[in-house]
Amino acid sequence: MARVGKVYRYYHHMNFVSEGTIPEIAKETGVSRNRLYNMPVKDGRINPNNYNRIKDYLVFVRQAFKEYALYSGDDILSLGTLDEIASAMRIKKDTVKWYGTPAGKSRGKRTLIKLNDEEEVE
Repeated sequence: MARVGKVYRYYHHMNFVSEGTIPEIAKETGVSRNRLYNMPVKDGRINPNNYNRIKDYLVFVRQAFKEYALYSGDDILSLGTLDEIASAMRIKKDTVKWYGTPAGKSRGKRTLIKLNDEEEVE
């Protein structure tokens, strides 16, 4: 099963720098992934007495959800997370996942495609 990432806000000297998953922040800022993974994670509330001691930190924002499109031929049947598609189509989540496997793509009429932020579905 694919790992779902967490979305963070990265702060440097109390100034907001970037928001995204750790790999996205690392790519955008040039800070190594290892350094980001080992960085303190705050809940958004920083004690003003600690301002001078804190250099870099992350604030947890939310879980990152992977989005998918379910096709039947060239027609889009549903868009959303696996749970949303399963609910909308009234089928099991495992069935939705199966549509994305090589066996599911070759045998069935339906195809599941993972969407990236950069791609648009026409």
